[in-house]
Amino acid sequence: MTHNSAPYLCGGVFFSLLEPVKYNGTVRQKVNGKYKGVSDPEMMAALINVVTGFVPDSSASGFIKDVSRYRTCSFNGGKNIPFNKADVISAFDYDLKNDYNTLLNRMIDFTDSCILSEVPGRMNWLVKVILELIEKDPSISDEAKFYITADREGTYKSVIKRMSSFELQPFLLGVLHYFITAKKKKKKKKKG
Repeated sequence: MTHNSAPYLCGGVFFSLLEPVKYNGTVRQKVNGKYKGVSDPEMMAALINVVTGFVPDSSASGFIKDVSRYRTCSFNGGKNIPFNKADVISAFDYDLKNDYNTLLNRMIDFTDSCILSEVPGRMNWLVKVILELIEKDPSISDEAKFYITADREGTYKSVIKRMSSFELQPFLLGVLHYFITAKKKKKKKKKG
């Protein structure tokens, strides 16, 4: 999973950007020894649920190691993280285009349970950094489509650069969809 240019948008980078905004529990929980923060494996399991509708066991054998490898961009998926499986990619693409509200509700559940979406400053930072990645990633053409709005219309990278406001959950869902399906589209183009 080598990528020669930086910065670039991939699953590991996306996941790493979610870490600073994830829910880490309250001070009171930490003081009382009842830490209720979200671990990286739990956050990955919730992200997998957004894509597949299935919540894997975040304590399963090898899951923690795979999450760590995915975060460092040294692993793009496999048994525990199915983001590179053709059937998962196709189903996710189909669902985004034909059952969008179900996926959006899963993303809302993800943000409600895993990240501090009620903290506007952190969410503004997250969106800004992802937008910067999209803009600077030379592997993403200006004609690349991102389904980042609730109207389900694809928005070209060239248009995204000029947009000034975004809804968090549709934005995150569209970015997730882009990097999961972009690999498959690039492989098809190479074959043709």
